[in-house]
Amino acid sequence: MIIKPENTNVGYRCPECGRIVLGMVGVFQLTASMIKLKCTNHDSEMEILYTKDKKIKFKVPCFFCDTTHTFTISKDTFFNREKDLLTLSCPLSGFNILYIGDSEAICNEFEKDENELTQMISESENTDASINDITKINRDNRAPSSPETLETILSALDMLLEENAVECDCGVPKECDIYVQQNKVKIKCKKCNCSASFQIDSVAAADKLLKADNLRLHKNRSKK
Repeated sequence: MIIKPENTNVGYRCPECGRIVLGMVGVFQLTASMIKLKCTNHDSEMEILYTKDKKIKFKVPCFFCDTTHTFTISKDTFFNREKDLLTLSCPLSGFNILYIGDSEAICNEFEKDENELTQMISESENTDASINDITKINRDNRAPSSPETLETILSALDMLLEENAVECDCGVPKECDIYVQQNKVKIKCKKCNCSASFQIDSVAAADKLLKADNLRLHKNRSKK
């Protein structure tokens, strides 16, 4: 009996040319060494690393904010056969920069994103525009706590909970509440009431939370 190895497709938007860079990643490649997916026309590259705790870390060059974002997901999430597509976005702009899943689904979603960006640019400048003109948009127009960014942060927190990467006095909490407060989010264990709050009032603060591999909740110490 021949066992077909697990594999899936990944893609990122090249920050130099704006095109999708697409490649296939197999489980055997991941366990062997770091994988680098490179644009054939420019020097950009995305790094994919299989960590010691059996998670997959991505270092993705960003088309929108001239930095590199780090995302970490579980192996099961990466090779999930039930979902055709998983996307992760730039915390500043809220636009997708990492695509994981079926190659056709990736290309369709990328085309959809490209059309949305082109339309946004055309409307903002009242003229015809190409996808590369996105660099003309003021990147500070979207606050770190904008709805798009907040959605990305909440998705990241849900993923950490799903991957049992959140700890508290219970060990690994089975159920948590997530509260959105002014310029911050709070996670609270329903069983032991351990909690943690995270500022999202700046791009750096939001990006730091998105890069977290795990979180620790603590008891609130009441002031005497």
